[in-house]
Amino acid sequence: KRISQLKDVILIAPVIEIEDETIGTFQAIASKRITVGKTCKLSYPSALVLFQDNKNNPDEVSTNPMDNKIFIDTKSVVKGSICYFQTKTKPDFQTQIV
Repeated sequence: KRISQLKDVILIAPVIEIEDETIGTFQAIASKRITVGKTCKLSYPSALVLFQDNKNNPDEVSTNPMDNKIFIDTKSVVKGSICYFQTKTKPDFQTQIV
């Protein structure tokens, strides 16, 4: 069984996948998607931030249904901030936090 414990870490990547049962305090900043596995415990001041910069290509559509989303699986607890930002000027009314 793999166990991850992170404290005071800043993760920056296009795609961030937090595996099941991860425990820690960290900031995750992504441009495509963030996935939090089952039974994770992210303590304050953790942050999940998805920044979708599509100002230069506003009609770009991804074929992956999980792109442009923050997904938090069952029994996971996030004590901190969950933020979604986009530069698109035309709203698409899609769900970004699942």
